[in-house]
Amino acid sequence: MSLKGTAWNRPDDVVGLGLVQNGLSATHRQYLAAGGLGAFIGDGAPPAGMSYHYADERVFEGYYNAAITKEISVAMDVQRAYSPAYNADRGPATILGARMHLEF
Repeated sequence: MSLKGTAWNRPDDVVGLGLVQNGLSATHRQYLAAGGLGAFIGDGAPPAGMSYHYADERVFEGYYNAAITKEISVAMDVQRAYSPAYNADRGPATILGARMHLEF
């Protein structure tokens, strides 16, 4: 969801909120448990006698994009990830971000 800043007299600003939930198929979980690696996740095979606890990954996000001028905007972003990389033994993790957009 995103809202333009018209209500607070900043029509070029945007505030946003988001939620995403991702899961793994049983086949993908088996692949990772056997030591498979992916582009973004993969811990390798668990140590002997241990197993990983897979869970759906949930991420909540909020951001504010401020228009400084017509050509420049800056944004601040915060994300809260639960079971990052589908591993229930990890997290939650907080991710902070900032970006700047320049037009020439």
